[in-house]
Amino acid sequence: MNDVSGLDDVRGAVATGFDHVVEEFAKATAEGGELGAAAAATIDGELVVDLWRGEAAPGRPWDRDTLVCVYSCTKGLAALCAHMLSERGLLDVDAPVTRYWPEYGANGKESTLVRHILSHQAGLVTLPRYWEVIGPDGLILGDLDFMATSLAALPPAFEPGTAVAYHALTYGSLVGELVRRIDGRTIGRFFAEEVAGPLDLDLYIGLPDDLVGRVSDTRVPEVPPDPAAATAALEVWRTAEGEILSGEMVTPEAMLFASLFAPPGEDPTDWITRLMNHPTIRRSELAGGNAIGTARALAGMYVPLATGGGGLVSPQSIEQWSTEQLLPDGTPTMFALGYAVYGTGFGGPEVEWGAFGHPGAGGNVGLADPTRHVSYGYVKNCMVADPDVPWRPLRALYSCLNA
Repeated sequence: MNDVSGLDDVRGAVATGFDHVVEEFAKATAEGGELGAAAAATIDGELVVDLWRGEAAPGRPWDRDTLVCVYSCTKGLAALCAHMLSERGLLDVDAPVTRYWPEYGANGKESTLVRHILSHQAGLVTLPRYWEVIGPDGLILGDLDFMATSLAALPPAFEPGTAVAYHALTYGSLVGELVRRIDGRTIGRFFAEEVAGPLDLDLYIGLPDDLVGRVSDTRVPEVPPDPAAATAALEVWRTAEGEILSGEMVTPEAMLFASLFAPPGEDPTDWITRLMNHPTIRRSELAGGNAIGTARALAGMYVPLATGGGGLVSPQSIEQWSTEQLLPDGTPTMFALGYAVYGTGFGGPEVEWGAFGHPGAGGNVGLADPTRHVSYGYVKNCMVADPDVPWRPLRALYSCLNA
């Protein structure tokens, strides 16, 4: 690895032949308005890119070991935990959820299959009048027992398996409870002991207290890089609020915003940022969106999935778990079994077909590409930025490989 420190304020190292990734990382992060960011990539399990730049906090530079919340990239971590249980014969994705979680069958959910939960087809995106239930700070969302009990008692918003709706936060509660029911450990502990520990990853679902000083708070810039887009998104949110308040969430926009649990009247970006920065949530195991780690660790988690399983899972199961799930009428969903499928709805056509993993709010990215044996992680502390920025270093990586 060759040190690149000093080039356009970028620090870190890349392997010989990957200088173009440094150049593109520098340009993309500068042009995209990033405050602090890091990118890492491996090929055949070997680290070839490890870059960072910017500030972890005002006056505090981002460094090699800076930790940051990766938001919904967490879903990839949760998916791997379920994937491993399936590999061990302990979880059947075609079994009803009630096989492992009997209470879940209440109110018309008895036919919900495990694969419906994994692929966002369960119809449990939020709680009724959630803003009254969770309170102004929302900290109860990190309570595993509360979330499991509440979700098990609910009727689904649609017949499970017939539609797809993003379960932004409830996904982690649902998958986490399945892991806990089957294995006995919470999903954060399972990940720490079965994945992060063996792979030596600086990546956590539930932040240890002794690491608090290394974390960079996520920030919302006072002036977003694209003010028009931010204004348009807020207008959509205000329109969706009427449905949310009435309880008739029938549009995708209303379901999406309700899945974030942002109280009516709040800006959802401000709300989710404030929630994930809270010390109580950081310590919790809200496995839909609160994992904290480095880009290097996020890329490292996907190494086994990019290189045949690495003893965690088998090549055959990787293919099964990374295959896009379709609705009964053949409609694509952009989701596999827990993982997101890249190259279509996520990442755009420039990303190599066959890559999978999960993106996170604000522009965090984690993925595996089994075809090219590439894994990639991009993390950041700016909640609003150009959504194309995280992909530019990855495209540069592929251009180096194809040269």
